[in-house]
Amino acid sequence: NFDLNLEFTALNEFLIIISKYNQENLILCSHNGKEFDFPYITRRLLINQISLPNSLKLSGKKPWEINHIDTLEMWKFGDRKSYTSLDLLCAVLNIESSKSNMNGSEVNQEYYIGNNLEGISHYCSEDVLNVIQIYLVLNDLPVIDKNFIFYL
Repeated sequence: NFDLNLEFTALNEFLIIISKYNQENLILCSHNGKEFDFPYITRRLLINQISLPNSLKLSGKKPWEINHIDTLEMWKFGDRKSYTSLDLLCAVLNIESSKSNMNGSEVNQEYYIGNNLEGISHYCSEDVLNVIQIYLVLNDLPVIDKNFIFYL
């Protein structure tokens, strides 16, 4: 039994979390977020007839007007032609990745066919940790020791 309202609920829970912050100054961080995550989330919000928060009203903005942080953009160092996956960036920066058996291309199938919400949640948690570690390395800061990382 697949819950068709699950996406609507997840999107609203996301909005509850980010609504705790000033939308004009909120900076979100992801890997390839400017090309994928932020446009995807805004489209899903609109499809679900949910108003966009100011922090995601990005349409018509110039690239330098979008303050969100994208570790892929940071890694490109101005190069607009290349793409580096999160997994590859972890490998080349010597960041220990505890990636699950799932990859981004499988999330859709895991959601709609497998109803594997726990697996998707674990996959996303690992991605968040990897983005944090990459951000730290790219800012010449020490990574978080794995002994201080706990999953809820």
